[in-house]
Formats: sequence, structure tokens, C-alpha cells
Amino acid sequence: MPDFAKVHEELQTKGVTLALLWEEYRCAEPADALSYSQFTFHYREYRQSIDRSMRQSHRPGERCFVDFSGKKPSYINSKTQEVVTVELFVGALGFSSYYFALCVPTQTVVDWIEAHIRMFEYLEGVPLLVVPDNGFVAQIS
Repeated sequence: MPDFAKVHEELQTKGVTLALLWEEYRCAEPADALSYSQFTFHYREYRQSIDRSMRQSHRPGERCFVDFSGKKPSYINSKTQEVVTVELFVGALGFSSYYFALCVPTQTVVDWIEAHIRMFEYLEGVPLLVVPDNGFVAQIS
């Protein structure tokens, strides 16, 4: 039997496919190798057996994760009856998973900064790090 933990790890590399790994496995011991369908079957069984969660530990006040949600809520303007679409800004504290959400008109820098200011006022403080979804980390000093 192949080492499916190693197969799983190697699949995380860009350009590596299950078919490529099966070819490498088959070339090592062609007479005793599993067929491709059996190889993929056993690999799928292995994947179902592993824990898919990744635990991250955060200290209180250390990180706040922020992003626009991608969902665009809307409301009806009571005066004009027009449907107005807005952007949903979300912030979550890493330690407590305490959330803040705010609808703003656009994803412009002005609205992005306004959302942060309102979030910090709501939280009554500022975390050490603000981590947006794109991976850039801003340290507040």
C-alpha cells in the first residue's frame, strides 16, 4: 500500500496530480502496484479519515481579520423605492471570534478606512495586527 499521507502532502505542490503520483508509485513496483482506480479509491478513503480542521491559536487583542464579504446586501430606499446595493465589511477578532459587520456604499479606500474606524470604536480598542484577506498585515503602533 502506498503511503497516502505522503501522497496527500505531495499533492499540495503546484503541478502535482494524483495521476502523476500514481505513475511514480507504479514504476517503483509494477508487478505489485494498485490499479489507478484502486489507488484513487484508497486515496479518497484516506482523505475522509484525516482531520480537516486547522487549529490556530491567537492571543487576546493580537489580531483582527478583516475583509469585504463578497455578498452584496441591499435595501429599499423608503423615499424613492429604489433597491440600493451595498458592500458588507466584516471584522473578526482572532482570540474571541467576536464579529463586527457594517454596510458601506462602496469598496473604495474611503469606505474601507471608515469601516475600520467604526469597527475600532465599536470594539473600544485597536488590535496589535489587522489582517485583511489578501494577506497583507498592518501593524498598528
